[in-house]
Amino acid sequence: MAAPLTFAQVKQAKTFAWNANGYLYVDGRVLVHIQPVNDPTHLFRVSSLRDSDEVLPDEWYHLPDCTCAFCRG
Repeated sequence: MAAPLTFAQVKQAKTFAWNANGYLYVDGRVLVHIQPVNDPTHLFRVSSLRDSDEVLPDEWYHLPDCTCAFCRG
C-alpha cells in the first residue's frame, strides 16, 4: 500500500481517497460512513467536517493505480 497522505494532499490531488476511519473524498466532498442499527446496508452521507481540515484525520489513501504527484513520488 502507498504511503498515507494528509488531507491537505488529498484536496490538492483532487482524486478519490479513503480513510480507515470511514471517510471518503469524492468530487471535492468528504463523505462519512454510516450504518443504521440492525441494517446490513452501508451508507455514506456528506460529512459535517468537510470544511474543517484541522479535525479530519490524516492517513488518507488513493487507489493503488493512482498517478497523482503524491503517489508517483
